[in-house]
Amino acid sequence: MKFYILVRPYYYTTTLNPMVSHKMYCPWTHEPLLFDTVEDAKKHLKSQGITTQLSPQKFSQDGDYHLSHGEYSQPDYCIRKCRSKGGE
Repeated sequence: MKFYILVRPYYYTTTLNPMVSHKMYCPWTHEPLLFDTVEDAKKHLKSQGITTQLSPQKFSQDGDYHLSHGEYSQPDYCIRKCRSKGGE
C-alpha cells in the first residue's frame, strides 16, 4: 500500500486562476511523491518544515507564511492512501 501527500490551497472563489488541490510532486521529475508508510510521508513533511499537526494525518507549515494574491489561508498537507493497485 502506498501513500501520497495532498496539497490543499485556500483561495477566494472570485480569484482568477486559483491553484487547485494536487498531489505533492518531485520538483525534478514532476512525478507524484509516493511513500511506503505514513511515517515516511511524515518524515518528508518534517524535512520541508511542515510540522504543525492539525489532525492525525493533516499538517500545516510552521513560521510565517506570506499569502499570494487571492489566497485567504496557508495550504494544508494531508497524507492519503492510494486507491489503485499500481500505487497512483
